[in-house]
Amino acid sequence: MIKKPLPSKSAQISIFIVIGLMLLIVTALFFYTSGMSKGKGIEESKLASQRQDLGKKAMESFIQSCFESSAWTAVNLLGVNGGYAVRKPEHVAAIPYAGNEIILSCLLYEDETFMPRKPDIESELAQVVVLRVEQCLQGFEQFKDMGFTVSQGRPEVNTQIRDASVLFTMDIYIHSERTALEDSVRSFRFELPLELNSILMTASEIVIKAARNQEQASEAMKAVIEQAIGKRLDFSPAFITTINPEMPTSYEFYNSTTMVWSIRQKTLYGNYSFLFATVFG
Repeated sequence: MIKKPLPSKSAQISIFIVIGLMLLIVTALFFYTSGMSKGKGIEESKLASQRQDLGKKAMESFIQSCFESSAWTAVNLLGVNGGYAVRKPEHVAAIPYAGNEIILSCLLYEDETFMPRKPDIESELAQVVVLRVEQCLQGFEQFKDMGFTVSQGRPEVNTQIRDASVLFTMDIYIHSERTALEDSVRSFRFELPLELNSILMTASEIVIKAARNQEQASEAMKAVIEQAIGKRLDFSPAFITTINPEMPTSYEFYNSTTMVWSIRQKTLYGNYSFLFATVFG
């Protein structure tokens, strides 16, 4: 069963901080410009224009924050499910851990490989981002509470896995009568510095090599990983309980036929893990 992790507490807190700061700025500047209009006789049309610009900037900052948080959540969902974010994998391995079960996607099951294709991964990431953005925006209720009338369309998201990053772009229709966002489609861009392409290539090589060399899997895997990552690696005997950025890839034999894998990268947004299992026949 596909796991659906919620955004981390730090991500949720950062969104609320952004929302609070934006609303505080809009409120403070509203009273400030109102005071200026009384003291210096600023024209009403100019004051209205200033309010519109402030509302626009606050709303765009809020959307961008939701977009970035949603993208990070999507790639993490993909990672804990071994390349699957929407579809269910063909086979899974239930690994007991701390009284619970960790469900891992099997990218190799006996003599068949199930490595997801890059176009499918890009499509699934986009689908998850759309859902998460809608949940995060919550119909702009925070802005409606301040007197803004806001309506939105469904976000359109595209994802591109690049050599050293993942590029997310989003178009969303916004209409707000009290801001400069009347009947307009706004475009947003977020390039996540995550080497997902290299991670996927490494996982694919592991799976292919394991399928060809099942009897000597561990030695074959070590050679494949060292070549793919470009440096010598040490392996943790229990990657689930070891969080060490200096050991980006590790594996362990769960039993005589099952190996569990973790490919990790440390990013500015947090530690990233790509987890999967290989089951030999």
